[in-house]
Amino acid sequence: ISSPSSGQSFNAGAMTTIIFHATDNIAVVSQNILFSIDGVNFTSIFNGLDKSTTSIDITLPMITTVNGVLRVEAIDAAGNIGFALVKNLLLLPDTQPPIVTIIAPQMDTKLKGNTTFTIIFSSSDNVGIASHEILIAIDGKNFTPFIRGIDGEERSAMVQVPNVKAKAALIRVITTDTAGNTGMADSGAFRIKAVK
Repeated sequence: ISSPSSGQSFNAGAMTTIIFHATDNIAVVSQNILFSIDGVNFTSIFNGLDKSTTSIDITLPMITTVNGVLRVEAIDAAGNIGFALVKNLLLLPDTQPPIVTIIAPQMDTKLKGNTTFTIIFSSSDNVGIASHEILIAIDGKNFTPFIRGIDGEERSAMVQVPNVKAKAALIRVITTDTAGNTGMADSGAFRIKAVK
């Protein structure tokens, strides 16, 4: 195993690339990747990888530990198993909040009440996004829930524009990562014209 190396630190739940190489006097037929948070009990991450595989991206467990151990196994045609270990991997708590930007609505956008509008935003995180929530402030100050439970993979939401008059409404997107950290962004002030 050439990467990661012993003693390396990662955020719990982060993705990392494992680089490895296996040989046998006859032939390697498959490979397995396992991880242990206590150095004793291993959990399978990948089983039966092709013999030609030499690198793969894995998602590390969402558990903090200072005793993480990575195990790569190679199996030959006779069923013999050889393995290599990388010990003392540190999985640290993720404390970094997601970064969120609202793309639409933009400042001074004019919307009509009782129409549909797509709120568009971008979000990123060092580990992974779990969900988004959208709030609205018709008066530009007091936010109330608008849409909850938006999947972490989504970056837009179609909404029904409230049929109210607003001179400086705001949208807020709150993004939660897989560790529970939250980041948020507010849109520029936009207008809503009530429809009779």
